[in-house]
This record gives sequence, C-alpha cells and structure tokens, in this order.
Amino acid sequence: ANEYWPGKRPYHTIIPGLLTNSGSGGEDGDGSLYATLSNMGGFMQPQGHLQLTVAMLSQNLDPQAAIDAPRFCIADGTRDGKLLLEDGVDKEVEEALKRMGHELQTGVSGWGRGAFGRAQIIQRNEDTGMLWTGSDQRADGCAMGY
Repeated sequence: ANEYWPGKRPYHTIIPGLLTNSGSGGEDGDGSLYATLSNMGGFMQPQGHLQLTVAMLSQNLDPQAAIDAPRFCIADGTRDGKLLLEDGVDKEVEEALKRMGHELQTGVSGWGRGAFGRAQIIQRNEDTGMLWTGSDQRADGCAMGY
C-alpha cells in the first residue's frame, strides 16, 4: 500500500521529463533542449510521459495536440491492471485490446478524465530557439517559458 510505515516505501513520481536533440540522420547531436514535459498523476505519470513523447516524436504532433490526444492508463500501474481508455480512443484499438485479454473501461470522460493526469509541455525549436507550449484541458494550469 502507498503509506508511511516501517519497512514500506511510499510510491511517488516527482519526475518531470527532459527531451534532448540527438541530431538528424541518427548521428550524435548537440544534446540541446527539444522539450520539457510533465504529466502529474501518480501511476499515470510515467505512462503519460511515454504517450506524450511518442505523440510528439512519432506522430509529429505539436505540444498542445500531443496533450489533447486521447490517453490510456493502467489504473493500478501493474501488468494485469484494468486499462482505462479515454473517450476518443478508436473502437478498433478497443477491440484489439479486448482480443488480447485486457480488462477495459472505455469511453472515460468528464471528471473521470482526471485519471489521465494533467500535462504541460514546453518545446524549443532547434533552429530559432522559439518556445511552444501546451497545457492540459483536463485540469487548470498553464505552461510558460522565457
């Protein structure tokens, strides 16, 4: 359990993410800042970091679009945990996950969306240095850079 007690270690995820540029074509880059990101929310935090990073790097989404994309969450953070799917996840994805034997809670919306955390991203353009931010509509807050 997540509690203070002798011999116990409370679960926490105070882990903002930092992504750096590796250079084009796979060669070593200068390691300059690509983006900072965070997705508060307990077990959702590392899952959210992965989803935001994939959305930006593989799907080429800007920070706000990456944050706005429907998310999934393994509710208890374990391999066999219930998989929550936010409203907007493709029905084909839901059906494929069911065939694989996952226990699903689909169409999560409204206040239930709090399970998917609260994200902010600041992305830096490698050529111009311009900062581009995104902030989660699932909660209040904002992302700022200077």
